[in-house]
Amino acid sequence: MPDESTSSSRATAVATKRRPNSGFVVRRATARDVAAIVALRLDLLHEEALNPLFADPHPDATRRALRLTRRQLASPTQVFFIAKRGQGAVGLLRCRVVRRTPLVAGTRQAMVTTAYVLPSERRRGVLRALLDAADRWCRRRHLSGMRLQCALTNDTGRRAWEALGFKPAELLYLRAVPTA
Repeated sequence: MPDESTSSSRATAVATKRRPNSGFVVRRATARDVAAIVALRLDLLHEEALNPLFADPHPDATRRALRLTRRQLASPTQVFFIAKRGQGAVGLLRCRVVRRTPLVAGTRQAMVTTAYVLPSERRRGVLRALLDAADRWCRRRHLSGMRLQCALTNDTGRRAWEALGFKPAELLYLRAVPTA
């Protein structure tokens, strides 16, 4: 069953996909899911506190996440998928269309920019189901690949992504600009 009911990027009707014997449903997120998405995003932000890219959350992160999530949900070049068990959100995955350099083949790809599963729901197929929905979305858009970033400090995340078929491709280096 497809993850969305029409090919329109702004469709509000959403078909769901239940994993056999899983107890959770994965579907394309809508504006009604904003609060759940923001809560999961903030959980992810707190979990990534050891990552220097996310170590200093903005004091107004909640309001900013609300505004950002609303804008991203309205974009035709990106999508959120949400996993729900009953009425509660247990995971999410966001990806967007990106272009690599025109000097290589297959320039249109998807970038997974947000992926999170509640710790109590891990190792139950939630991330795999979210990625399956993203794969279908990518195929419909004729995207050649999918990429993501995972912190070097996140051993569990790196193992999960590699088990799902991702391969390390580069290191992202970070350096503070000297003050003088």
